[in-house]
Amino acid sequence: MFRVIRWILIAVVGLVVVLAGAALFLPGDRIARIAADQIAARTGREVRLSGSTQISWWPVLGVTTGGVQIANAPWSLNGPMFQAQALTIGVEAQALFGGEIRVTEITALRPEVLLERDAEGRTNWDFSGQADDRADAPAPSAPNAETLRRYHIGSLDITDGAIHLIDAAAGVRRSFDGVDLSLDWPGSDDPITFAVTLRPVADAVRVTGRVDDLPAALTGAVTDLSLRIATPGGAAEFTGRAGTAPEASGRLTADLSDTAAFARALGLPDPAIPHGLGRKASVDGQVALDRDGALTLAGWQAELDNNAVTFDARAVPGPVWQVEADATAQSLDFSALMAQRGPARADGPAGWPTAPLDLSVLRRVEGRIALAAERVDLGRSTLGPVRVEARNTDARATVQIAELGAFGGRINGTLGVDASGRPVVTGDLTAEGVELSSLLDMLAGITRFSGKADAALRVSGTGPSVAAMMNSLSGQARMSAAKGTIQGLDLDRLFRGGEAVEGTTVFDDLSASFQIDKGIARNDDLAIVLGAVRARGEGRIGLGPQDIDYLFT
Repeated sequence: MFRVIRWILIAVVGLVVVLAGAALFLPGDRIARIAADQIAARTGREVRLSGSTQISWWPVLGVTTGGVQIANAPWSLNGPMFQAQALTIGVEAQALFGGEIRVTEITALRPEVLLERDAEGRTNWDFSGQADDRADAPAPSAPNAETLRRYHIGSLDITDGAIHLIDAAAGVRRSFDGVDLSLDWPGSDDPITFAVTLRPVADAVRVTGRVDDLPAALTGAVTDLSLRIATPGGAAEFTGRAGTAPEASGRLTADLSDTAAFARALGLPDPAIPHGLGRKASVDGQVALDRDGALTLAGWQAELDNNAVTFDARAVPGPVWQVEADATAQSLDFSALMAQRGPARADGPAGWPTAPLDLSVLRRVEGRIALAAERVDLGRSTLGPVRVEARNTDARATVQIAELGAFGGRINGTLGVDASGRPVVTGDLTAEGVELSSLLDMLAGITRFSGKADAALRVSGTGPSVAAMMNSLSGQARMSAAKGTIQGLDLDRLFRGGEAVEGTTVFDDLSASFQIDKGIARNDDLAIVLGAVRARGEGRIGLGPQDIDYLFT
């Protein structure tokens, strides 16, 4: 955008120079025609003027034209690059005698700007190689910062303008109508302030800002600036330094009362954020973007609905993005999110989803993400403390569970997904002192068992879908518990006297091991010790087909 502004400034300078030299000798229409020829020579684009041209003399030397059109690039078929119903340019006459060109005002009535990129990557704001190649034609080279300081625009006003964006390569066509712009630049060494009103959809988006050194910014240097975007859904603000490379460093804050409304006002799709992940958001932190596109977030504090998180992150673009992130939190509440999910949808013949899994993100992004939280509320269960770290290299992702407080005990181990070829999932987990009632209630809705248990699971599966993976699972599992209860039935009285009555069964020991093959878990050694009575169980549990054939004796 700065490059576009730079070339517009060059065109304005050409017009002003013509005014300064010819105002005393030529009529307005002739001056306007010469100015149009100068702009055409500098940009290589035809300039058309319509209507009469009027000249003002003192103390402001100026020209007011009728309709103005500047042609688009020769390869474009989408109409002029710039057009306006009227254009007024005023110059401070006294400054001309000192060699300084001070434009006191530029006013455009209903201007339209078309910024276009074709399928080959050519841009219509690139004027290099298009200027007049005559020996006496002005060179189109960009002025340096010191030269630009001699050309000063006091104020710029645009009323009811439009900006059209076309990117053929990306298939993007966007228009912003009802654009109002006001710009104030007291002196060439002073900061420039601006205010823009855009309407990408229906609601007005207000953009205000300040650039400390505009001439330096137009030549690609880094300068101090501030920028604020306000919509009905909230506001975001950046304060720091930036350049056109692009590069930036500074502080970014955002206070969004409605994240979805903020996105819609900018013309973006509704993000459909679940509750707990930022339907209402407030963020504050340092941000840095270098010339290679690497983005660094440092010391960020975010409040996402009722969740507060502190994090640092870095992302480096490339054919495969490199990402590093560390997040910490005291308490996270995802109870509403888990309630919204509801029961899993069964769209396969045996219940598990059969849609192909899309794991392409593991081939596009590599790096490490770590999370530490003291408490995580999932509604039906609460986890904490939580210390997990996810790593991905060469489309092989692993999640290392260093510490996971769950179901009254602790779980640790590793989960993995290998997407480098045919998808493979693996799990190697151990649990110590978990409460059976909480674990079985969450996994299977079983609430009769209680007691502290230890368990271990080592399993792997492969396939293009969840259904294929569940039907290919293989591995081993074991479980043991001491001193627990079974609610609803007194097995001791049943086994001793054949009397089936409601009550509570107290067991002294429970153990079982499973062999898993092709999605079937087989067990033949379930043992429950009930005082002087021993109960046994054997059979199969279909993890893939979701069925069971089990005998309890």
